[in-house]
Amino acid sequence: MACSRVIKTFPISAFSIFTSDVNIEKMPHLRKRYAEPALLKALSSSPLVGLLGHRQTGKTTLISELCDRYFSLDQKTERESAEADPKKFLNRIKKGKTAHKVALDECQWVPDLFPALKDEVRLSKKPGQYLLSGSVRFTSKKAIRESLAGRITLLELLPFTLRELLGEPPSTLFLELIQMADFSGYRLPSALPKSIQHERNKQIEKYLTHGGLPGICFIRKDNERSRRLNDLLDLILDRDLRQLVPTTLRQESIKKVLTTLALQQGEPLQYQDLSRATRVSVPTLKKIISALESLFLIRQLPLEGGRKGHIAYFEDQGEHQLLGAGKIQKAQLLEHYLWLQMRAQFIYSYEELPEFFQYRTRGGAIVPFAVRTQEGVLGFLWSPTEEPSLSLRYTAQSFLKTYSRGKIIIAHPGSTWHKFSDRILIVPASEF
Repeated sequence: MACSRVIKTFPISAFSIFTSDVNIEKMPHLRKRYAEPALLKALSSSPLVGLLGHRQTGKTTLISELCDRYFSLDQKTERESAEADPKKFLNRIKKGKTAHKVALDECQWVPDLFPALKDEVRLSKKPGQYLLSGSVRFTSKKAIRESLAGRITLLELLPFTLRELLGEPPSTLFLELIQMADFSGYRLPSALPKSIQHERNKQIEKYLTHGGLPGICFIRKDNERSRRLNDLLDLILDRDLRQLVPTTLRQESIKKVLTTLALQQGEPLQYQDLSRATRVSVPTLKKIISALESLFLIRQLPLEGGRKGHIAYFEDQGEHQLLGAGKIQKAQLLEHYLWLQMRAQFIYSYEELPEFFQYRTRGGAIVPFAVRTQEGVLGFLWSPTEEPSLSLRYTAQSFLKTYSRGKIIIAHPGSTWHKFSDRILIVPASEF
């Protein structure tokens, strides 16, 4: 799939108000969102822009800051007004079309509004008229999908990466590495000082349990943070999911599906096994899993390398850890951490979503996730030590043999960089 680069780097000055000494628990409102440059670019060229993502990722804060007027269709009075007469509602909120940018939050609740939006932008193609947000993928709702086909620029707002949470400029490491034909000419950076390495590893450990949902990840007390995450999941499963899947399943059964997916994260989805574990029929399971992806709780990746099917990764590390209830191995948590930091660099930097996939052969070689762009293919492995095992070396060679333009990154918890070969780079996890 061809992908055009939108943003190669972020200006450091945009993040200069932050330092590593900032008390992140006391100043969550100061986070500069990595999605903002792409969002501003879209508003300068498209009359309709959609910002989609998991509930509590900060969509409301971001769109209200960027627009002249803000309306939430989660509020009953605004929703009823939009449902009663969509065209009259749009005319009212734009004050006779004098406002330049209007934010409409959680607009998926009023599907009938989208044909009216379609007519508005058909008559006037002025960029930046409406910034729509939603915690449901618009493409999952037929009425919305058909109304906005070719008329809207859609972007995602992900949970915080660790660097974003700490108020640091975003890493562009993987964007740079995928553009190289190989690593032969790559100049290895110096290792971080031990004190900084130690502090960053502590921050990574915290991220593994707290995750990156603004407003929740900053809660210090474990019990309170878990309660807030459970309340959020209950809201999504009981309200939002049933909007997509009209099921009579009890909420406990739906949550059992989500918990089972958490314990099997990164493994091929076996619907018969899932059905036995959850006592939910295979047809219903498929609908629920599709809805969970539409609600930004999970993201499915297709399999390549000889195996067919999909695997799923959770969009937030805190939710995954909570649902796993201490049963997830440390190596799996660190692998998940690597995925979340990597995918943000590509999702925020390309107009079209790059292809993410898992490489899995029948012979047992597994590259948990990889990304394909027009520049090449980059696979990622996690090693518990700075020197990769024979098994990891075999897996890397299998991957590189399959993808002639492929390269491999092996991340580890240490501090040193190392070129294992012209196409295999050993990288400290603390660098991204």
